[in-house]
Amino acid sequence: MRTNIRAKLIMLIISIVVGVMLFSIYFISKMVETRMTKMFRENLDNTLDSVEKEYGRIEKETLASAKSFAEMMAIVRNVMLKEIPQIQQEVINLKAVVDLDLLEVGDEQGLVMVGGSDLDEYGKDKSGDHLIQAALAGKAVIEAQLTPAGLLIKAVAPIKLQEKVLGTFTTGRYLDESFLEKIKKMTGVELFLFKKERAKEGLIAATLAIDKAKLQNAFNKILNQKYAYVTIDSRPYMVGIVSVVNVKKEVIATIRGARPRQQLIITIVEMRRFLILIGLVGIIVAWVIGYIFAKRITIPLQLLVQGTNKLATGDLSYRVEVKATDELGVLADSFNKMADDLRRITVSHDELAKEVSERKKAEQEREKLIKELKEGQELLKSQKQELEDINKIMVGRELKMIELKKEINRLSRELGRPAPYDDTSLGKAD
Repeated sequence: MRTNIRAKLIMLIISIVVGVMLFSIYFISKMVETRMTKMFRENLDNTLDSVEKEYGRIEKETLASAKSFAEMMAIVRNVMLKEIPQIQQEVINLKAVVDLDLLEVGDEQGLVMVGGSDLDEYGKDKSGDHLIQAALAGKAVIEAQLTPAGLLIKAVAPIKLQEKVLGTFTTGRYLDESFLEKIKKMTGVELFLFKKERAKEGLIAATLAIDKAKLQNAFNKILNQKYAYVTIDSRPYMVGIVSVVNVKKEVIATIRGARPRQQLIITIVEMRRFLILIGLVGIIVAWVIGYIFAKRITIPLQLLVQGTNKLATGDLSYRVEVKATDELGVLADSFNKMADDLRRITVSHDELAKEVSERKKAEQEREKLIKELKEGQELLKSQKQELEDINKIMVGRELKMIELKKEINRLSRELGRPAPYDDTSLGKAD
């Protein structure tokens, strides 16, 4: 079945529009998805920045507490001249009012006077601790340390009397669920604290109430990745990482922030649906525009085809009426001019044919007349010959009669009779 040009034009326009729309939808979708993912990651980065700031704040507070308490303990020991039991009680009273997990007082030898998480340590030698050594050297230092109880931010400050170091004061705070929950309230991001164990990471604390084994298995797939996608309990997350290092710049722990991607995925899907809807509307609009455009092209072409058929059947009076100022209008004018030229040529041809016919007829009549003349000439010639023959015969007869008459006259004279014929007339006849 033949397809008319209007359908072909509509299909061509729709194909072009569909191609452009599909490319635009893909390009815009990818661009928006990239932009939204970037914004999502920036949001996650802001959360991780908040984690780093909170971690830094805790470090500063812990170190400031160690320095402050060391100054206070210098007063207790040297001004108030309190003994060890009294110092222990002061530390117990202090622990009850501060938000610290570790308080510890050591002497100038590095032996613990009172301390520990439960303030039950006494006499323990910690002179080998590099933080204690630094504090005994007169420096206040802080470091994150992995302990059996978890990740500890530990600060040690010297207890000094003027320039003499009398001991050390240690403060510490564990990073646990309470630390993570505090940041989660500020950012809305799920947080996970891992300790670094060689090439592996062990989960210490998490804000997401899911079995730790499941969490550990999920995060084992994305070790050492700054950004990654992970599925936790059938929910997709984007995960970022903050590293915790010690004084040797070794990573000893990581804090991972996980923002649910469900809303991002829903937004992207809705955006794609919206773009597809726009594409469908665009296709419908393209069909309408294509139909109108094709109609404006095909109607003049149909009129030209109809005019061509009319000319082919011999109707040279047919003219195409196309009201257009574009190339189709020029084509229609050219067609009408061609029809006028054909008509003039046809009229001239008819006149020429008529003249040729008349000349041919005259030629035929002339040839017929010539033929008749020739036949007449032949007849005259034949008759002339016959007359000449008859004349010869008649002359011969006449001559014979004269001779006969002369003979009769001669015989008559010989017989003595008068000649019956006049010799004079016979002589003239000769």
